[in-house]
Amino acid sequence: MTLVAPGTLVFVVDDESEVRQSIADFLIMEGYDARPLPSADAAWTAVVHGPRPALIVLDLWIPGMTSAEFVRRLRASRHAAVPVLVLSGVRSNDQVESDVDAVTQKPIESTALVRLVDRLVSGGRRRATPPGAGRQAAAAGAAPSRRRPGSPGATDGPSRRNGSRRRA
Repeated sequence: MTLVAPGTLVFVVDDESEVRQSIADFLIMEGYDARPLPSADAAWTAVVHGPRPALIVLDLWIPGMTSAEFVRRLRASRHAAVPVLVLSGVRSNDQVESDVDAVTQKPIESTALVRLVDRLVSGGRRRATPPGAGRQAAAAGAAPSRRRPGSPGATDGPSRRNGSRRRA
């Protein structure tokens, strides 16, 4: 097991301020450097002009630049390897048109969210995917829609020792 590396940056993009701040606060308590952003436009600016995030948590339905457009731009940029977790308030088993790493339904239990974030962050760089290759929406509780070589198993969850945040 390893500690969450200091400075592990996660962008939390949601137009609902309470949802955005709650997710960011929880990830901060778990050892992440979470940056809440109110729109995909703000997230795109942060990606282009700021430090590279280890993960982007993105609301599916967001005003302004759509989540699909954000992911298209991300995948066409030098930041294409950054994993994306999409949160959706709508339960769906349809394929997500965007090239994302995982999809889960809101609301999500905080423990399930941090397990998913841990898994996506520890998975490292994502593999290239053919354009337009959609991802299946995961069932509530979510699992990544893609397994990467060397990624931890789904049964490995976060554990605590002496108040420190650890991930499997």
